[in-house]
Amino acid sequence: MNTFTPYAFMAAANRGFGDGSDGVALLTENTSWANNDNGFIVKQYRSLTVDEGVLVTASQASEGMFVFVQEDCVINGELSMSKMGSSGDSGTDLMLSDLTAFTDYAGSLLNFKVPVSGAEGGAQTSTQINGYDGTAGMAGATGGGGAGGVNPYGTYDGSPTGWGGAGARGTSRAGGPGGGGGGGPDNNRTAGGCGSAAIVGGAGGRGADTGHTVGMGGGGGGAGLPAGGAGAHKSYYCTCIASASGETGLGGILWLIVGGELFVGQNGSISADGASGGKGSDCCASDYDYSGGGGGGSGGGSIHVLHKRALNNIGTIHANGGSGGIHGEMGSPYYYGKATNGGSGGAGSVIVAQIESWS
Repeated sequence: MNTFTPYAFMAAANRGFGDGSDGVALLTENTSWANNDNGFIVKQYRSLTVDEGVLVTASQASEGMFVFVQEDCVINGELSMSKMGSSGDSGTDLMLSDLTAFTDYAGSLLNFKVPVSGAEGGAQTSTQINGYDGTAGMAGATGGGGAGGVNPYGTYDGSPTGWGGAGARGTSRAGGPGGGGGGGPDNNRTAGGCGSAAIVGGAGGRGADTGHTVGMGGGGGGAGLPAGGAGAHKSYYCTCIASASGETGLGGILWLIVGGELFVGQNGSISADGASGGKGSDCCASDYDYSGGGGGGSGGGSIHVLHKRALNNIGTIHANGGSGGIHGEMGSPYYYGKATNGGSGGAGSVIVAQIESWS
């Protein structure tokens, strides 16, 4: 089991809420925290306030952000691991081993973790529907990546024709990446390529190239780390506009553990959202030109907010999946149809719990 054990947090007076070594903090400017040597962000405050309009996030992709506050915590800005999850698949759960000693007010033992396997990604899309959304994570799990959109108007020989690539499952490090969008067929209705499937723990699927040699729209790339590239396009009788790569990033892992009261203001947020899929290529109106499918969004991460005293939340706490890329546009009329949007990443887990003791 992949456990992050906070050995420095064992002082009897504030066991479980950090050693306060980062002091009393009022953050009034955007702040990016660096990883430690183990790839984690670990902060230990006596008290913490994030001012309105201030973004606090990671300076690079991280295996997890852990913020311990001994006393009160005020979030009027944004504490975020959106698009900052780490690549790779650890193969194990992520948990704070000492936190298994937290109990609720009824004295029941509480166990918190991010499971090794997150929710499943959207399945490969083969008909003229939007790419399948990734599955939402539950019980601490991250969300799955969305599938790419399609352009199925190529040859009908039973082979894949501009299908969207599948999204990948989430991991204990991040939400799953999105699949690439399908490419449009050419003037002979030779099938566009299929979008690449996303890779578990990393890359978004590459958008598919258009069909044959004089074909049309390329598919949008899936969101991931790295993002999936845009599929190639070719103009024929009129101009086709290039498709877009997916957005870089996966919903990350965020733990906020507060020994006092926690206040999230009206404009405050705690987030671990996924990234968006790339747009498919636009093509003009003719029976020869076809647009590309959108790329899939990446899955939301996992948030644990544990507070000993009262929580007053008038803001938001969310781990949303990234939106699917928009399909490429054609002019009117649609002679054979147009491509479809990529699927959105699945929402990740948000766990908010009041904890009574550390035993």
